[in-house]
Amino acid sequence: MKSALTYLVLPALCLTLTACPPKKSEVHSDPQFRTVVMGDPMMVVKGAQFNRLTNLSYFSNVQSVELFSIVQFVQKASANLSQPVSQETLQKSEAPRETVASGPKTIHFEVSLLKDTFEDKSYQLKNDKLTIVLSNKGDALKGVTSTATIFRNGTEETAEVLHFSQSEDVKKMSILLHTEGKHDQQGESLIALYFAKNAKLVSPPVITPKLEINSYVKFNYLLGPNAKLPWAPYGPIVLNICGADAEGFRSQIKSAVDKWNTGLNSLQKINLFSAKKYFPFSDLSQHCVYYVESFIVNPDPRLAMYGLTFAVPDLENSNILDSDVFLFDGEFQKAARWNSAEVMVEKLKFAIVHELGHFLGLDHQFDPAIPSIMGYDFRIGLDLTAYDLAAIRTLYQQ
Repeated sequence: MKSALTYLVLPALCLTLTACPPKKSEVHSDPQFRTVVMGDPMMVVKGAQFNRLTNLSYFSNVQSVELFSIVQFVQKASANLSQPVSQETLQKSEAPRETVASGPKTIHFEVSLLKDTFEDKSYQLKNDKLTIVLSNKGDALKGVTSTATIFRNGTEETAEVLHFSQSEDVKKMSILLHTEGKHDQQGESLIALYFAKNAKLVSPPVITPKLEINSYVKFNYLLGPNAKLPWAPYGPIVLNICGADAEGFRSQIKSAVDKWNTGLNSLQKINLFSAKKYFPFSDLSQHCVYYVESFIVNPDPRLAMYGLTFAVPDLENSNILDSDVFLFDGEFQKAARWNSAEVMVEKLKFAIVHELGHFLGLDHQFDPAIPSIMGYDFRIGLDLTAYDLAAIRTLYQQ
């Protein structure tokens, strides 16, 4: 029997990668992401500081909210990486799909206050298919515990709340949940839910490339071809190196940041910092590069998914609300079995430049006639191509 949490997840959104499964589709309408991993999903948030108390006042005087994004890491048993994987297995792979969200598809919930006592306050989020109950139980002396209970199709599962965060305008919030996965065939799971209230969610504007400036008629951005979704133009983008493991690759990360800053040509800028104290990826106020230890994302021994970047869109203002970059040690170790140390150094550098392109708002460019750092051809080197420069500058031009 699948758990209620498993049913929450919509078709996956992969905004990533330097070595992914074969491309399955160019456009996908659901801004949700799900990946099955081999390893403890809690490794993704190793060393992070948590705000475990859900601020239920977010739902005060609110009749409804929109669930506009879901990110989930689900544990699955380890695979034998020394054995080839059949074509049938590849076709049924649970690695992230190569898809791009095409617009603001959300899940609507009606909100109601269930309980409001000194030691128990609960809100219910409900639609015709799903019910989520968010509760705070306890008091200041005994301590307060936040939980989320999810009901669907006769199933029920209670998850631990790991982290709560809100956007600066207080219209959006995220809640990170952890479940043991006792009611399905999979193991532990991390799931981040992103809600919006009092917000009008719209499709991003579609830009028209200026042929007098460049020869490209289409740029691949995160929400679709020519769909404008940059970071907000209110100052530099702050990117943090989060954790000692990621700090070990500071020089490679800084080099990649410098390449993109040069390519942006002062239209926008990434400011790079080191964060000794940092929050999990679901936090809306901090954007990180994480290096995840001993983690396998792609079960195929012939493919390595070195990096993963997902963006949370602000579909009210057509900007990127949050984005985080993951680098996976387990995938690099897997690839090192058939590559020399020198080659792996170059692959690491390429992966970081590629992932930062996603962080800024670019999606993959797989046209063989258009060289791009956003493709998978390591042979093009580490410099941004003419397409990359045109795409990023068009995205950030006012």
